[in-house]
Amino acid sequence: MKFDLSGKTAIVSGSTAWIGLAAAEGLAGAAARVVITGRTQPHALPKRAVTICLVQFT
Repeated sequence: MKFDLSGKTAIVSGSTAWIGLAAAEGLAGAAARVVITGRTQPHALPKRAVTICLVQFT
């Protein structure tokens, strides 16, 4: 099934690794604007352009 999320924005927390990253890639593949958040640098960047927000706690 193909979704068209163009014009939509998705914020995916915990998306710098594993299932969160896969979810971000899937949303980007459906043409959504994706913001990924996490505490570390992404293990790999999604193939489509995303906005990355990293939060560091000290």
